[in-house]
Order: sequence, then C-alpha cells, then structure tokens
Amino acid sequence: MSFTDPIGDMLTRVRNASSARHEKVLVPASNLKARIAEVLKSEGFIQDYVLHKDDGHQGAITILLKYGSDREPAISDIKRVSKPGLRRYVATGQIPPRLERNGHRHPLDLEGRHGRSGGPQAEGGRRAHLHRLVGASMSRIGKLPVKIPEKVKVTVDGTTVRVEGPKGKTSFKANALMKFQIDKGEVLVLRPDESTLARSLHGLTRTLVRNAVDGVTKGYERTLEIIGVGFKAEGKGKEVHFVLGFSHPVIFKLPEGITAEVDAKQTKVVVRGADKHLVGMTAARIRELRPPEPYKGKGIKYSHETIRRKEGKTGAA
Repeated sequence: MSFTDPIGDMLTRVRNASSARHEKVLVPASNLKARIAEVLKSEGFIQDYVLHKDDGHQGAITILLKYGSDREPAISDIKRVSKPGLRRYVATGQIPPRLERNGHRHPLDLEGRHGRSGGPQAEGGRRAHLHRLVGASMSRIGKLPVKIPEKVKVTVDGTTVRVEGPKGKTSFKANALMKFQIDKGEVLVLRPDESTLARSLHGLTRTLVRNAVDGVTKGYERTLEIIGVGFKAEGKGKEVHFVLGFSHPVIFKLPEGITAEVDAKQTKVVVRGADKHLVGMTAARIRELRPPEPYKGKGIKYSHETIRRKEGKTGAA
C-alpha cells in the first residue's frame, strides 16, 4: 500500500492507537520514520521502538506506546506541521549555499545550480542560465523617463499628478512612496528603496504617467456596436439616448471629460476622452445597458468582441 504522505500516516496511526489505549502500533518502515521514532523515544513520548528489517521488502516498525499510572496516554495529540511537497520561492540571493565536506562553498556553473546537471530548461534556446540577468535593483519600465511633448504641461502636487494638453486634461493620485522628477522635458519616476511594494509600484506609476501624456495628445477611444431590430442610439449633448427593446428609452449621461459620437445609422457609438480609465469604464457601463445575448447576438458589444453563439431550441418535425 502506498501513501501520498507517509509521515502523516505514521503520526495518525500513533495518535489513533494512543486514543484507543493500544499497547503498540505497527507502521511501514523507512529511515526517516525510524529517526522520528528515535526522537519520540528520547523525548519520553513512547517506551521504545523495534525496527523489523526484511530483505527485499520495506519492513516495519513496531512502536511501543507509553501511558501514565491512570492509563492516560503520553501522546494526547500529534500532527505534522510541514506539508509534503511544500515549495518556497525565494530570490537566488536568499538561497543558502551548499557546503562541501571540507567546508567550502560548492561552485556554480551554467550547466546547473550547485554542480547539478542542467535539466530540460537549460537546453539551448532557453533562458535558465540567464536567471536574474537584469538584477533586482533595475526596473525595465519604471526606469525609463517619459518625454513631455510640446503643448503638454505636467505638474505634481503632493501625490496628485496633473497633465494638460491639446486633447484635454487628466489627473491621478500616485502612491505616496513614489517621487517624481521633472527636468529637461522629461518625467522620471523614482522609488525610495528596494522593497517589494516599491518595486511593484515603480513600473505601474510610470505607465500611468505615460498613459496620461498619451491621453492629452492622442486621446483614447472605444467603439461599441448596437445589434438588434429597432435598436439604436442618438446623441443629445451630454446624453446618449438608447432604444434597446425596453418599454422606455434608456438615457445615459456622459461623465465629465467624455464625449460620444453616434454614426449616421445610429448603430455605432464611439466613446472618446483623455482619461484611459474613464473611457474604458464609460464604454463598459454602456455595454451593461443591454449585454449581447448568445442566441441572436442582440445587444451592445465592443467592435472587436466576438459573441459565442448558442444553438436555440428547434421544434419537432
């Protein structure tokens, strides 16, 4: 019989046998189990253990349980704290070096760590030997400066970044850890230390600045298509009126800084704005007015969206 967790099985047998007041318990043998039994004996939790060796077979260990004068078991509860197959992922600098018998550090080579032969990931064309080539102190995105085009103004007020340009203006609040340096027509995002949070926010904050600059110069847009007989949209100032098969028209108010353009057929709506997040959120809210259904595809969908159709019920001939 095989077990996915032999150590857990051994401890469970010992606990159950102690609860049932058995004198001894038999477990399959192994070197690790024998060592555990030796520790239990030295600590006074069991009387003794006997290792039964059998040539060509696994063998067994008989554990003699220990009880007090009132037949109270010496082991009231025992369980495994560590889990089988538990993996901890750490940086290479945190891996303790393996020492040779003479006390010297084992050499590392490109074939495999600690002198082991390289696995399939170390074959040609793979990046096993380039592990951490960039280094922990570098961010491929966060370290890049953001160029400020002409007619674009970037200001930083505490944690608020404001960007103004030909297409409008936008702003966002950055994390307090991030610092900004504006010099020679460029914005550089700086992080205070090498903590996990600071490294994570570094590239994100730089991307937010770049999106804001692109938004006020090029702008963002999302296109929605209206599908269905009689379904249509009509733009009226800061509102878009939809006819979506309900008993009443649906009026959608556009947020500040967002415009919507309806084509001549009244079946396509283009949402535009300088704030990438707000443009995407507005388009998502419009789509939620009548999400496309999977049978005929009626509703509002993104122009690039593909609706997976379902086969409807068919009447018997």
